[in-house]
Amino acid sequence: MNRVALGFVAISGIGWIVDFSVMSLLVNKGGEPGVANFISACLAASLVYWSSRKFLFQKKLGLSATGGFAFYLIYTFITVVLFSTLIHYSSLYAFNYGNSIGFNYSLVIFASLTKMFYTPINLLINYLVSCSLAKRF
Repeated sequence: MNRVALGFVAISGIGWIVDFSVMSLLVNKGGEPGVANFISACLAASLVYWSSRKFLFQKKLGLSATGGFAFYLIYTFITVVLFSTLIHYSSLYAFNYGNSIGFNYSLVIFASLTKMFYTPINLLINYLVSCSLAKRF
């Protein structure tokens, strides 16, 4: 694995901790898993975009960065809606099914496990898109 890929995994890991913590907090406070994931993922994606641009791809954070960020926001909106929907329905299904067979865990646990399941897929897609954007903007 090259330096950029390892750096992206590290920065994304920090973003994921922020994402996971905010989502868990919001679900714990009564938020729906999908909505909580949408909010937390948008926050984390912005953090990862700007950090990757500055520290991995050695790009300036000036006006030229806004075109890439605009595209990244559109991309992020689409992927966050997709993964939030998957997390929402998967979490609720797992929660209801788990409780029906005797696994009496909270929705926060099921939402957290579901998010962990989808994370590697999302990380790979984000890495490929970020590399592409770094070359263009």
